[in-house]
Amino acid sequence: MSKTKHEIAVTLRTESGSGPVTRARKKGLVPGIVYSKNTEPKQIYLNAGEWTSLYRQNPHLVYLNEDGKTQPALVKEVQINHLKGYFYHIDFQTVSADEALHSTLSLIAFGECAGGVLEQNIHELEIVGKADALVDTLRVDVSALNAGQHLTVADLQLPEGLTCALAPETVLFTVVAPTDDTAVADSEMTEPEAIKQKKSDDSE
Repeated sequence: MSKTKHEIAVTLRTESGSGPVTRARKKGLVPGIVYSKNTEPKQIYLNAGEWTSLYRQNPHLVYLNEDGKTQPALVKEVQINHLKGYFYHIDFQTVSADEALHSTLSLIAFGECAGGVLEQNIHELEIVGKADALVDTLRVDVSALNAGQHLTVADLQLPEGLTCALAPETVLFTVVAPTDDTAVADSEMTEPEAIKQKKSDDSE
C-alpha cells in the first residue's frame, strides 16, 4: 500500500479584485479558497509549481500548511485554463481529523496466476476512513488464484481504519482460462488449399 501525506504551503490572500490576482499568477501563484464549517471562507495563494507536482498525484485529500499549522482539506474543484495551460482557481473544504471521509484508492495486482489470464474488473476502490488512515494505492497478491477463480472485496486486507463502500461479494479480479484458437487457425490455413485442389480437379 502507499500512504502519502499530501502537504502544501499556503499563504493568505489579503488583496481582492482581478488585478492583484492577475499579478500573483504572473509571479507563479495560484489563487484558491478554503471553505470551513461555521467559519468564513479563507482566500489563499499556493505556489504553482508545488501545486502542479501535487496535482499529478491526483490527491483527494491534502494538508494545507499555513505558518506551520496543517489542516486536512478535500479538493473540491480545480479550475484550469487549458488554452493557456495554467491553474485558474482551486476550491478546498476543510475536514475534521475524526471525520469519516469518502475517498478512492487504486488497486494494483502483483504476482502471476496459474493456468489463466487475469482480468481486473475494478481499478479504483471507494473507501471510507479518517484522514490519517487514507491510502492512495493497495497492492493485491493474485498469485494464489487459478483458472476459474476470482477475488472479491471480502478477500481484501484493507489497512486498519478503512472500510470499503462496495458490497463484500463484488468481484475485483477474475482468472479466465485461455481459449484454444489453434484448431480455428489451422482450419483457416488449410481451407484455401482445399479450394485450390478442387479447382484443379474440375479443370481436368
